[in-house]
Amino acid sequence: MTPELTFESAADLLARTPATLQALLAGLEARWLDANEGPGTYSARDVVGHLIHGEDTDWIPRIEHILEHGDARPFAPFDREGMRGKFDDAPIEELLAHFERRRRECLARLGELRLAPADRTRVGLHPELGRVTL
Repeated sequence: MTPELTFESAADLLARTPATLQALLAGLEARWLDANEGPGTYSARDVVGHLIHGEDTDWIPRIEHILEHGDARPFAPFDREGMRGKFDDAPIEELLAHFERRRRECLARLGELRLAPADRTRVGLHPELGRVTL
């Protein structure tokens, strides 16, 4: 039997992600952090930068957009490569701390929104997928 995915369990998982990445990546040599599978792929450092970029531009801004506009207008597309050039030379410990701080801030913002169960079914307009629920 598959456990039910709830809003609260998802928030708990989101809260655990920074510590998981810290355990996996802190202290690794650059050759491990910067290795990738070739053009168009991500290194571990890129993944952390991508997650920071998502905290800054994606999930909380989309929630706020849906709450304000519903499906009257699409929310901004997510630039999956938006981290490129921003974090390339940063030490991994700095990136991990930045991600942990931004995730904590985003989860605090989520709490401030005080979403009721009915809010969680509100509809927004994804620029590629069409109608989506919050």
